[in-house]
Parts: sequence; C-alpha cells; structure tokens
Amino acid sequence: MVKRFFILFEILLAITLVALIAIPLTFSSVRFLMHQQEQLELMECERIADLSFVDIKENLYRQSPSWKELTSSENRRDLPPTFLKLKGFKEKRVDRYFEYILQDHDTIGNETFGHLEIILHLIFRHGKSVDDRIYDYHLLIRKIQE
Repeated sequence: MVKRFFILFEILLAITLVALIAIPLTFSSVRFLMHQQEQLELMECERIADLSFVDIKENLYRQSPSWKELTSSENRRDLPPTFLKLKGFKEKRVDRYFEYILQDHDTIGNETFGHLEIILHLIFRHGKSVDDRIYDYHLLIRKIQE
C-alpha cells in the first residue's frame, strides 16, 4: 500500500474553504459587538446628561440668577469636562456646556412664571471629527420679587 502525501494545492484549498466559512461568522459577531458598544455609549451619555442636568438645576437653586440674567442673550455656560468610562474600552473625554432660554413667561396675579429650556451639549472628539450630542430639559420657574 502506497502512502499518498497531501499536495500543496489541496492544503491551500482547504485553508481557503475554512476561511470562506469563518469570515462571515466572525464578521457578524464583530458587527454585533460594535453595535453593543454604541448602545452602551448612548446609555452612558444619557446618564452623564442626567447627572449634568441635576448639577445645573442645583446651581440654579443655589445661585438664584436674576430674571434679567435669564432673559439675556449671553446664556452659554461651560461645565467641567468629564470622561465616558466603559469597562473594557478606552475612556473618552466629554466636553460639556449648556445654554438656557427663557421662552414663555406669564404673570398670574402678582407672580411671574416662566418656561426655562436648558439645552445641554456633550461633545466627543474622535481624532479630527467631533460628535455633539444635544439633550433638552424644561423647567417651570417663578420670578422672585426683589
């Protein structure tokens, strides 16, 4: 009985067939992993936005800006940067600032009420590209008589 050795062509053909089967299987897993990472980043951004809004609201209560300051056109306020931290991924710096707009105000009796819109910006830098995520919050405020 004569032993027949595999020839190089048969080995290359087998490797090619295995690669053709393995690539689609691994590609869908990688795509699923990337989608999961995007969803985790989105959830973490919403958490950061909610915490930032709480900080903004606390500062509004503590500092009690005047009605004139709320109605001024210069209403951009910077917040200290924070970091997006996901376990297993590189942390990303998030720059933050917010703007507020006093939209509607109405006087009932001797009290004035207003609708304050707070627009929060979370800015991510990916090399040369910039991703600005915007979150919108609304507050009902009352003018304190001075």
